[in-house]
Amino acid sequence: MTLFYKFIENIYLKIPNNLVYFDQLTSLHNRNYYNMVIKKKYNGRECDVVFVDANGLKHINDTCGHHAGSRFLQELADILSVCKCDEIWRYGGDEFIMVFDNGIELEDIEWLDENSYLLSWGMASKEAYEDMSNVIGRADEKMYEMKKKFHEKDLTN
Repeated sequence: MTLFYKFIENIYLKIPNNLVYFDQLTSLHNRNYYNMVIKKKYNGRECDVVFVDANGLKHINDTCGHHAGSRFLQELADILSVCKCDEIWRYGGDEFIMVFDNGIELEDIEWLDENSYLLSWGMASKEAYEDMSNVIGRADEKMYEMKKKFHEKDLTN
């Protein structure tokens, strides 16, 4: 990494509302923020990761239009921001990632469960030696298990 690149990176990280690191729809951090900051920040540290996926976005887009789907994502981001996580970002599309530095508390898990009609989620704990991408992958797999159950339940009703 060149000295110039480090200089530019420091400037970007110090600008508060830099669009490079913020999702314009939800005002949350975005995947660029993850790629530049989170991977480095959690290198060698333990944490809990929750991977969240919105339920029903395709249906909303198909029946009410993409404007309604965008509004749904904005409101979901606001709802997720209530949770007591240390980091949250929109990973892409209707996917969000939350990081809990000091472990996730039972009240946060209960809160996520109470909102399962809005979202499917999966959690994985990161050991200090693990790569953040692997932990996110495990949390993503658990989220898909919940998403599958959501769709099976939806088909039986």
